[in-house]
Amino acid sequence: DVIGPLMSIVSKNVDDAVKADTIEGARTGPVLMVYYTHDHNILGVAQALGIIGEFGGRNPEFSSAIVIETWSSTDGFDIKIVMKDGLDAPFKPVAKFRFLDFKKRISSYTEGDQDDVQWDDQVKKRYTFSQFGRDARYGESTTAPVVPRVRPAKKDSKSLTFEILVVFGMLIAVIVVLLRRPNAYTRMY
Repeated sequence: DVIGPLMSIVSKNVDDAVKADTIEGARTGPVLMVYYTHDHNILGVAQALGIIGEFGGRNPEFSSAIVIETWSSTDGFDIKIVMKDGLDAPFKPVAKFRFLDFKKRISSYTEGDQDDVQWDDQVKKRYTFSQFGRDARYGESTTAPVVPRVRPAKKDSKSLTFEILVVFGMLIAVIVVLLRRPNAYTRMY
C-alpha cells in the first residue's frame, strides 16, 4: 500500500530534477529529499528498483539506506542507485539506469497521476530542521532543506533528538559518498 505512492513521489521528484536541469530557472523545490521508513518499506523499494537481491534474503539491518541519484551527462540523464545495509556498512553502487529505463522499471509501482498522490495528512507536511517535530502550521515558513514526516513526532525529547541525529547522520553519509566519487558525470544542482 505504501510502495505505490512512495515510488510515485520518487518518480515525480526525478522528473522534476530532470526538468530543472533542462529548463533554465525551472528548479522550485529543494535539491535533496530525505525520506525515512521501516525495513519492510525499504524491501518494497528494493523490489521496485530490482535490487532486492542485495539484502541476501533477509531484512535490511538498522540504519540501512537506499539513495536514488539523478545525474546529467552529455548523453542525457542517468539514475544511479546506491545503498548501505546497516549502520557500519559503507554505501555501494548497486544499479544504474538510463532515465527512460528507470521510468519503465518503476512504472508498474507508480500511480497514474503522480501529481495527485495522496497519503495521510501527516506525510504531506514538511519541516525545516529547526521545525522538526513541531507542526509547521504553528511556525513560520522557511526555505531551508525540508524533511517530509510520516507521522508526528512524539513529545519525548529524547526520541526527537534521536530522530534528528539519524536524519543528520544519513545526510552526512550521502554527502560523504557524493564527495568521494569523482567521475565524468556532473551532479545536478
